[in-house]
Amino acid sequence: MKILYAIKNMEICINSVGARIEYFRIDDENIIDDLKICIPNYGVDKTFRYPTDGLFVNEEYDVVSKSEDMCVLRCVSDGIESFVVYQLTQDFVSVNVNVINNSNHTIKMNPAVVIDWKNDLEDTNI
Repeated sequence: MKILYAIKNMEICINSVGARIEYFRIDDENIIDDLKICIPNYGVDKTFRYPTDGLFVNEEYDVVSKSEDMCVLRCVSDGIESFVVYQLTQDFVSVNVNVINNSNHTIKMNPAVVIDWKNDLEDTNI
């Protein structure tokens, strides 16, 4: 599901698959091409038993709540619960990621929010 927000001069498209931002525009200019949430890990390490971008990057998140300035998404996989909260104001967008280990074993975590910035932002104030 795509969740669209337009506040002031900003447009944002959140995709419930992976709780990712598909695009983020300011004054009709693309600022972010993609923002992905990598839980419980990002990167390759011999001790991780998960894919490079984690378990949730291609999973469908449930929309727990949605208002004109906030979106809360939740996903559970392999005993790990992920909440991603997008909060929008007139001046900024914040991302809050919470991870809860509900499994019966210890899980090594290295979560990340990975942003694919546009390359041509030379004179853009972000």
